[in-house]
Amino acid sequence: MILTSEQTGCSIGKANVRNFTLVEIMMVCLVIAILMGIGLGVYSGAMSAGKRAKTQATIKKLEVTLENLKTKYGVYPQTTDTTDPYFYLDGLTREIGTGSSSKYGMGLRNMTDYDLDFKKGIDYESIKSAATKDMGSGKGGLVLVDAWGNPLIYICPGIHNKNSFDIISRGSDGRYGDNGTGPDLTASPQKANNEGQGDDLTNFNGSN
Repeated sequence: MILTSEQTGCSIGKANVRNFTLVEIMMVCLVIAILMGIGLGVYSGAMSAGKRAKTQATIKKLEVTLENLKTKYGVYPQTTDTTDPYFYLDGLTREIGTGSSSKYGMGLRNMTDYDLDFKKGIDYESIKSAATKDMGSGKGGLVLVDAWGNPLIYICPGIHNKNSFDIISRGSDGRYGDNGTGPDLTASPQKANNEGQGDDLTNFNGSN
């Protein structure tokens, strides 16, 4: 004897489906939003840590290269620009002066061997593609930058490292320290301010 679906009370080919309530849908959306927020926070933190590590590596590489050259040649590249004291990657042998073009030089005139050794030590082609910004031919050309794209500050003689040089990255916010007040390079002698505080990265004590 064959029973029909009407006799058994079972529905063939039809599933018993319960629709989600509005509250349940909202709860699912809330959980997804929370998970996305956590993921974005972790990603942002990892990106920030990566950029700080890259900037610290650039500063250290420049520092080690210049110290090696100081041992060999007895001199560091110099700076006189009190407005934009950047490190000009192709400007080591340009004369320092007060003119519109010469102020972007780093004072090692005729020291072509120094320039060649610097480019070998710094791994010129690699750092040129990864950590430079072109300021234009009228403003000194390529300058070294941090991982946020902001030019590294190079001061020699240093304010903090008085017998060598200071290198400063102004961090993710592009400002000196916590309040944006940088070194006073027009004073005599030059004076330190808030640089090296907050999220700044430097080659002297006081950076995080």
